[in-house]
Amino acid sequence: MSCSLTQGFPLACRNGVGGIKAIFLTEQSSLASLSASGGTVTAITLTGGAQFFQYSLRKATSEYTETIETNEANGSVYYKDDIKVVLYQLSANKWSEFNLLAQNLLLVIILDNMGNYWLTGTVNGAQLQTSSGKTGKAFGDLNGYDLAFLAEEPQPMYAVPAALMPALLA
Repeated sequence: MSCSLTQGFPLACRNGVGGIKAIFLTEQSSLASLSASGGTVTAITLTGGAQFFQYSLRKATSEYTETIETNEANGSVYYKDDIKVVLYQLSANKWSEFNLLAQNLLLVIILDNMGNYWLTGTVNGAQLQTSSGKTGKAFGDLNGYDLAFLAEEPQPMYAVPAALMPALLA
C-alpha cells in the first residue's frame, strides 16, 4: 500500500479546552500566495490592501468541526470544515456585512481557546451557509446572530503561526 502510516500517539494530558475566541475573514480572491510545510503555513501574502477582519466571540458560544469525508466507491477523501459562530446585538451594519459575506468565497482563520490559529478555504473557499438574526423572547435570550460557514477542501486546515497574524490584520 502506498499510504503507509508514519506514527502513533500517546495518551495526551487532560489540559485541553474547547471553543473558539475569534474568527478572521477575508475574500478568498485576496490570497496572493501561500506556502506550507507539514500542514503549517510558512508564508502567506494577500493582494495589495487586503486584510483579514476580526470577529471576536464570547466564550462557550462558537465552535468548529473538521470532518474527514471519504467515498469508497470513488476513492476520494476531502475535509469538511463547519464553523458556527454567535455574534451579539442586531444591527443594520452587521446585517449589511453578513450580506457581503454571503456573496463571497472566503478565507477563514480560527483562533481556538488553546491559542492555535487554523486556516481554511484556501482552495475552494469557505461560504456563509446560513445567517439568522433573532431577538429572542425573554430578557435573557440572545439578541444577535447565528452564522454557519462551510469549507470543503482537499487538505485539512492549515496551522498558522501566531507570528504571521499581525501582517494579515494590517
